[in-house]
Amino acid sequence: MPTPDRDRRDPTRSPTPDRVDRWRGRTAFLVAAILAGALVLAVFVAPIERARALTELISAVAWPLGITLALLLFWPQVQVFVREITRRVQSGEPVKLGPVDLPELARRVPPPPADGDVSLANVALLHTSFARPDKSAAFSGGRDYFQIEAIVIAPPEVMHRIDSVVYHLEQAWPEGSRNPVRRDPGDRFKLKELANGTSILRATVNFKSGQQALELNRFIDLRPDGPRL
Repeated sequence: MPTPDRDRRDPTRSPTPDRVDRWRGRTAFLVAAILAGALVLAVFVAPIERARALTELISAVAWPLGITLALLLFWPQVQVFVREITRRVQSGEPVKLGPVDLPELARRVPPPPADGDVSLANVALLHTSFARPDKSAAFSGGRDYFQIEAIVIAPPEVMHRIDSVVYHLEQAWPEGSRNPVRRDPGDRFKLKELANGTSILRATVNFKSGQQALELNRFIDLRPDGPRL
């Protein structure tokens, strides 16, 4: 799995103890068992005159127990999210949730002249990243893994003229995976990869008209809660 190794971590950092995961799993199972048992009691065991009252009681406690169950099952993701929101609030950065308005961003990029070539002023790379606790747990070494995504941002006039985008990843990726080619303008020539450190991504944009290719680059930093592109 391509994972650039530019980020220096403390090798003595220990992973979360297995007993914490076991405790969280057992507690989640207990909460789920309580919900299921209450439902069975209301439907199959309780007298008819009491079934309605039990059903109303279950409805009242279902949301709190459901939220508790979700927190137990997805606690690593919740911790990452809370840490990043706290960091942004303390640093004064804007906190924006939800997907990126890609068409609006593309409209901010100026189009080329109708009879001219596409220049670096008319096309750019955009990237995001978000934590992948499942991948961090799957790989040994105690490193945190992130999914990185990169796309081409350009007005429609430019997107229609692009034939392909060849991405160039750093040497930390396996040799056979360093130069993936993307040809679909429908997803803005999107690249998806895993990373555990910062890197510089380069991209060669090839055009259908045969004009000279453009070389783009982007510094890939890693944030745990980046928007989905």
